[in-house]
Amino acid sequence: MRRYKVLVIFVIIAVFASLVIYVNRQQVPLDTQQPLSPQPSENPDKQDIFAKLTANSWCNKKVTEGSPFPDYIDYRFKDDGTYEWHFFTDYTPAPSDAGKWNFEQTPADDWFLLYDNGMRQRFSLKDGMLMLGSVALDVCDPITVTNQYTSGTLPPIQLTSKVQNIINTITAHPWKRANDIDLDYAPTSVEFKKNWEYITTYRNGECQNSGYWYATASEIQVNSLTDQCDPRDDTYPEAFTAELLDNGFLFFDYELYVPIDYPLQKGIIWSVFGYSDIVNIKVEYDMPIKSGVPNRFDIEMTHVGKKEDYPGPITLQRFSITEDYVRDYRKADNTIAQVDEIAGQDLGSKILRPSETYKFSLDVTFKNPGKQSPYINALMYGPTQDWDTQRAYSINVQSNV
Repeated sequence: MRRYKVLVIFVIIAVFASLVIYVNRQQVPLDTQQPLSPQPSENPDKQDIFAKLTANSWCNKKVTEGSPFPDYIDYRFKDDGTYEWHFFTDYTPAPSDAGKWNFEQTPADDWFLLYDNGMRQRFSLKDGMLMLGSVALDVCDPITVTNQYTSGTLPPIQLTSKVQNIINTITAHPWKRANDIDLDYAPTSVEFKKNWEYITTYRNGECQNSGYWYATASEIQVNSLTDQCDPRDDTYPEAFTAELLDNGFLFFDYELYVPIDYPLQKGIIWSVFGYSDIVNIKVEYDMPIKSGVPNRFDIEMTHVGKKEDYPGPITLQRFSITEDYVRDYRKADNTIAQVDEIAGQDLGSKILRPSETYKFSLDVTFKNPGKQSPYINALMYGPTQDWDTQRAYSINVQSNV
């Protein structure tokens, strides 16, 4: 009797298991070559976009047809979760990349491609074309469909620990500009949000702009569709590049930004724009700059060239601040012309070799208060050419009264 009960129980279990297997087989197609239908939890629109993205490669070959330089780029987003792009050119080696990808829609209904290096790229599909940012791509070559994933089962992007650390650092707090120059059109602060949005604030709160950002191991990219705060007459949307420095500060749009609560003792120009890949010029100055009194400027000039033979040793001749741009500051015989300067210093033909730094200070007195656009001038030369730097900065000199 006991054996009979055990046998009945076994039969019931076997029948139930067979029923479960049968039901599951009805829900999941056995033929994996057939497209997988979107599951109820999936977004049909997203699945349609996924199918279009992965049906073929996307390139801008048509744009360059007939050109003497028919370079073009080709993107392939595969349904196995991998991507690759190739730039077809006579440049060697030709640029290319590959990795894992995914995509998502923001609450504002913008679509973004996500890459495993951290890059995020706004895209849209319209009239049979793929718009990657401002680049229009046409349908190119077909791609073999594997049906390995759908839009809902595509694996999430896994970022490297280095990229994740950058993200954690720059989203920990807002950042403020480390100087008070060029403030008419440069952000006084920037905030990176964890939802990949950013906000730039101009003129200490007078105006704000926003957009999206991403970070890779080598750069931070900031892009917007608008530019509401720059008073200059142009139609370019706001776009910046940034880098997290080893000292924990942010090099944003070629200027230094520090944590919002960081106590600044002086204004800092981290790198005077010019030949900063040859000789980097860092300036610290009394902030705010006041009229009628000496303002101390501390200057560091560092040879950042990588090779002794090029650019070779650099001869430092003069550093100055002038009210306007000086044409023909350097004479044909390589000597320096006598010109009107707010302040200047003879550098005594100091020889600067790779990795060496030369430091000095300069007292600068601005006669009048108000907005001004003086030039920082660094006159220097190497064995093959001169490396003179002349860069204008917009400042607002405060009255000392």
